[in-house]
Amino acid sequence: MIVYLHNIWQLLMAGEPQGVGFAIMLYAFIVLGYSLIKQYDAMHWPSTSGQLINKGMRNAGFEGEAANTTYTSKALYTYEVEQQEYQGTRISPWVIVTNKNASFLLENQLNKIEHLGQNQVKVFYNPRNLAKSFLIKPSKVGFFMTLLCAILPIIYYINRFH
Repeated sequence: MIVYLHNIWQLLMAGEPQGVGFAIMLYAFIVLGYSLIKQYDAMHWPSTSGQLINKGMRNAGFEGEAANTTYTSKALYTYEVEQQEYQGTRISPWVIVTNKNASFLLENQLNKIEHLGQNQVKVFYNPRNLAKSFLIKPSKVGFFMTLLCAILPIIYYINRFH
């Protein structure tokens, strides 16, 4: 195994496709594997009711022509856990950044917020860090898509180079 990794390192330093492919595969596996762990954890967070102060879309930092300006969803809400009040801004673990032409993606995300009554929403919070919260839990579909994105580079690498 050490000899194989040494050879891959040499290929990577030479800019050879197999070395670069291995580095991409390994990077994707590590990053997406970490994401899978975090998503799985958040899928099991408890919930409480919260007060929705506002929600909508905001400029995500790049301004250009109207069609090319980037947007992301925004929210501000408060919730209480163990007689302590917290304020949250995260809607979902999935941060969507898009332009005006695809703003329907942001509207769809905002529509997935579970409303419990007038300005009342369901808030999912981390039981180990009560100040961390989302309005939308990670879904099984999102988890599966992340898993697929983690596995596909491995399959490609094996089929291409072995």
